[in-house]
Amino acid sequence: KKVTKEIDEDEVELLETSNTYSKNTDVNLKVKSYTMKQCWTILCVASLAQILVPLTNTMFITVSASIREGLNTTDFYITLALSGFNLIMGLSPPLFGWSSDSFGRKLTMITILLLYLGSSLMCSGAFLVGLLIAFRLIQGFAAGGPMIVLTGILADIFPPNKRGTAIAIASLFGVIGVIIGPTIGGILTDVFGWRSIFYFVVILNGIVLVCILFFVPETLTQNPSDSKKSYNVFKFWKVLVINKYIILPSLARGATFALLYIGSWEIPKKYADDLSLDDWMIGVLSIPNGIACVFGSILGGKIADKYQKKYGKDGSLVTGYIALLVTIVAIFSIGLPFLLDPENYKILIIISVTISYSIGGFAIMFSRGGIVNFVLQQVEKNQTSSCQSIITLIQYIFVMIFLTGASLVINHVNVFYINMVASFIAFILCLPTGYLIFKAYKRYKAEM
Repeated sequence: KKVTKEIDEDEVELLETSNTYSKNTDVNLKVKSYTMKQCWTILCVASLAQILVPLTNTMFITVSASIREGLNTTDFYITLALSGFNLIMGLSPPLFGWSSDSFGRKLTMITILLLYLGSSLMCSGAFLVGLLIAFRLIQGFAAGGPMIVLTGILADIFPPNKRGTAIAIASLFGVIGVIIGPTIGGILTDVFGWRSIFYFVVILNGIVLVCILFFVPETLTQNPSDSKKSYNVFKFWKVLVINKYIILPSLARGATFALLYIGSWEIPKKYADDLSLDDWMIGVLSIPNGIACVFGSILGGKIADKYQKKYGKDGSLVTGYIALLVTIVAIFSIGLPFLLDPENYKILIIISVTISYSIGGFAIMFSRGGIVNFVLQQVEKNQTSSCQSIITLIQYIFVMIFLTGASLVINHVNVFYINMVASFIAFILCLPTGYLIFKAYKRYKAEM
């Protein structure tokens, strides 16, 4: 028997965006379909979880000097609390991807938020730097989950030709954290002390948890024949190893994202140590980058969808790849002003760094919609969370490598040389994806 359903013209678009596996549809399968209004509502509520991780990290980075003084420790251990967070954040996504594809999006997201809330509360009470590092590792484990589950939700309810914009809009919620994090973190620390940043995260986490609990449905629908497939915890490794259309774009974006992440870490440090700026001033100076990220995300998603419709999935990859190259140039140029004397060229350094950092933020967010959408189209719907976990895993492994290396030499080597080496590595790792695009272009010309 087959599932039969009478539809009118208004329901056609619902079925286009529904999470249905039309092959071998079973009579016991309940077809889930959503209006576009419902799709965008689910996206907005589920994306609230995206705010937490960048908010926490940008606040932590901005006030790291105050945390260092409050715990009477050194830059190395504060950087370890940051890089350790990112390492565990990169390692946990495969587990959350498997859980999301196997047990459902909603249950996995709620579990993640509960874990993040508890670990944030523990961070607020850490009285030794060793405890802070340990609690940050737990927090980092949970931090690897929201993006993974959210990607699965978006793949469930949006068709490929609308997914680039959906991914871009969802990314904006993370940008909100980037925009408000430094300023809020700086003000809270100056008024209440550094522990208040974690109290703020706990309160916001609780609000997000309640919203998702009551307003986000379970979007994953599987056939009985599909459900067994998603319980293979090692399935994502198979996808990673054999599919060059997943691994190569993931390496390119992972290295470039890590390059930008170095900038987000080294800029507040240099502002505090070399230019003697207060925490709140450092936070305010990060606002232009956040605004640039907003415009980059929106524009990148729309253009990726436009080229997806015109050229297929290869079109969305091209838009993302060009943006990655722009990011590399922008972050490399951040180091140039730091070759100047900070006492005599303070204003020039601030203006130049702000412009370069904002261009880099615009470009990296522009790239996300196209590249992620391209990668997700290489797998089935019930593998999308696991596929996103591959992207995130690679991304934060690079963050850990780049950040650890930079922290060891930043007090001995000028920022310019650090960024030069990191930019070169990112560029080399982008070249194989460029070759994929070149081959796609040759195929396109041959078919004309």
